[in-house]
Amino acid sequence: MGRGACSCCARTCTVQSNQSPCSSAPCTPNLTTPTPTSPQPSYGDLLAHWQLKAALRGEAPPYDAGQLSDVVDAAGATTQALTKLEREAESYWVAEYFRQAARWASSYRGVPGCALQHPIV
Repeated sequence: MGRGACSCCARTCTVQSNQSPCSSAPCTPNLTTPTPTSPQPSYGDLLAHWQLKAALRGEAPPYDAGQLSDVVDAAGATTQALTKLEREAESYWVAEYFRQAARWASSYRGVPGCALQHPIV
């Protein structure tokens, strides 16, 4: 099995993680739950980084538990809205492609030697 097949399998077998700041065991990572394989860090990862960085410096954390929960919830809602918009835009452009392809194909019907003798859609 090549390297590409393995990474493809990892992407298809993972599910979206729950990025809640309040878990049953806050000091241990949850290694049994699959996580996204995106190379870009999520906003939740950045928040955790800032919290840990402040703790290692001996400073007060930038967000308390309530603020952290609010920020993570807002980021999740924004991500869901953007995902919905992306799907709607893709659906629109796929439909537009087929609409234009059908119009293009209909303009060539009846032309001798043209392979497009039957409608596409």
